[in-house]
Amino acid sequence: MSKKVRPYLKGQLDGLCGDYAIVNALRMLERVKNKDEATEALNLSIAELEFLCPLRERIFEGTEIGEIDTVMMRVVKRQYGVRISTPFRSRCAQIILKSFVLETRCFLREHQGVILTSIGGFHDHWT
Repeated sequence: MSKKVRPYLKGQLDGLCGDYAIVNALRMLERVKNKDEATEALNLSIAELEFLCPLRERIFEGTEIGEIDTVMMRVVKRQYGVRISTPFRSRCAQIILKSFVLETRCFLREHQGVILTSIGGFHDHWT
């Protein structure tokens, strides 16, 4: 073998980064405090996705913004009591990275919370 074989990392074989971003946000907000609660939050998120669309599609193609919105409203807001805000929604296609970073810093200084964002392009990813 001429090439060193490397193991796959989480996310290289599935498109569940959106669900993990939601669980990690809940963890940062201290709504999820341990692995059992994190597993339950992931289960709720995936169950909601399964209700919205073919789950197999989402596992292999990733989660779209409308689906994440629905999970945020039906799971994060209702089940965990988290206030949801979308300050960049109306201008997400126009905002440049520098402005986004500056505005998110200001937002986080004024509000205690976390920000979920989708990075589109070569590597579509929720974080």
